Amino acid sequence: MYKPPNPKNVRTDIKEIIHTELPWKSLSGKKILVTGAAGMLAAYIVETLLLLPAYFECDPPQVTVLVRNRDKAEKRFSGYIDNPNFKLKTDDICTCLEPDIFLRTEVIIHAASISRPDGKKPVEVMAPNIIGTWNLLELARKLPDFEQFIYFSSGIVNGENIKSGIPVSEEMFFPSSCTSPTACYSESKRAGETICLSFMRQYRIPVKLLRYFGSYGPGMDLYNDPRAFTSFVKCAIDGENIVLHSTGEETRFWCYITDATEAFFKVFFGSDYGEAWNIANDEAGCMIRELAQTVVELAPDKKISVQFDISKVPSGYTPFKSQQITVPDITKLRKIGFTPKISIREGLRRTINAYCS
Repeated sequence: MYKPPNPKNVRTDIKEIIHTELPWKSLSGKKILVTGAAGMLAAYIVETLLLLPAYFECDPPQVTVLVRNRDKAEKRFSGYIDNPNFKLKTDDICTCLEPDIFLRTEVIIHAASISRPDGKKPVEVMAPNIIGTWNLLELARKLPDFEQFIYFSSGIVNGENIKSGIPVSEEMFFPSSCTSPTACYSESKRAGETICLSFMRQYRIPVKLLRYFGSYGPGMDLYNDPRAFTSFVKCAIDGENIVLHSTGEETRFWCYITDATEAFFKVFFGSDYGEAWNIANDEAGCMIRELAQTVVELAPDKKISVQFDISKVPSGYTPFKSQQITVPDITKLRKIGFTPKISIREGLRRTINAYCS
């Protein structure tokens, strides 16, 4: 089951993104391939590209999207299926891609990934980050007018045993297990970054690495993503109590989708290649229980509440086994003009409204 967000709410967000002062007209007529396009982050980028002609006098970018689940993609992009500048394909990036099909592609945005460890299908988690990344870079080598390759990574690559409260920059790395059940995600994301940089060093493919921390917003897969944030929003929409399986004292940092998308384009339009960028809101940290309480306050059903049941084993993306705080350092991102704008409460309000309106 997939519940798409209300298109009107999404377009309001995207209007805000497009009003950011950036060289949008340079995208005129650009041929762009986006993998994993039905995911929350990539979908906002796709819609931003497709809506540019509504705000600027320019030729529309030509956007080709690759997805695994065609039904989900058709629901997410229902307003663009007949758009001549939008092409939807279900090619498998983990098999060889035919260069003739993508011959004119100038930019590849590789966002295809299962965005969390999956104990039942760890191989499927690893494949798009390793095999898919390799195949797409091989494709890039064969494209005559290729300009840049952008890889969606994760803040998890910095490691797990981070001293609490230390701002983690792109150059800082800490120990983590390569044999734990969650290693399929973290280690394959690391490998994906290494593959990108290796292709750049050997074949001069211009690459950029984006490490996302706690992104959220309309387009989250409410019924297939067990992570805390998504689960809380689902409870609010379905009128269910939020049950925490810990004391909720763990602090996380959350970045609303408009801030995450603006940060993407700040890096996209930049001239620095072969570097990693933390994509986060370093001003939006809060404890899990505070997040849950805010969701309850914003829920349409005012009768739901936050409850605690610490007798059960916690599940989801981040095990609540400690109160470790991972603080993303976005100094580098701020130096190219990015400033996060959306508070957790405002972002939650927009997210919930997008599924209830």
